[in-house]
Amino acid sequence: MPAFFWSALTLGRALGTAFLRHFSEGRVLRTGYAAGAAGIGLMLWAPTLDSVIGGAMIAGLSFATLYPITVARFSQRFGVAARSIGAIMFSLAAVGPAVIPWMVGVISHATGSLRAGLLLPLGATIILFLVSLAES
Repeated sequence: MPAFFWSALTLGRALGTAFLRHFSEGRVLRTGYAAGAAGIGLMLWAPTLDSVIGGAMIAGLSFATLYPITVARFSQRFGVAARSIGAIMFSLAAVGPAVIPWMVGVISHATGSLRAGLLLPLGATIILFLVSLAES
């Protein structure tokens, strides 16, 4: 599944500029988080392997533009001050990708269910979606 996710993420980065020409950054962020949550949900409750692959690809495409847009918005919002607080923010931003996969494993091992572990990234994506709604 990771290969499908990363392939879709790479393709989504290439296609991202086309989306941003037609839609606002905020709309792309909100749609990306919502579609990412839908992709994770599909992986969680998919009855077939093809559905799981589809969910991984939806999630990859959905998350493709989120990081670049967030970095651009950070620079835009903080201007010159972004240089001084950027190191702290990027360090904090590395915590999620470092901790969430480990926590998925811990939860999956403790419950005996990968689906239970994958509820964590689903919840994190929903929280990010809600934050993007509040920011609008």
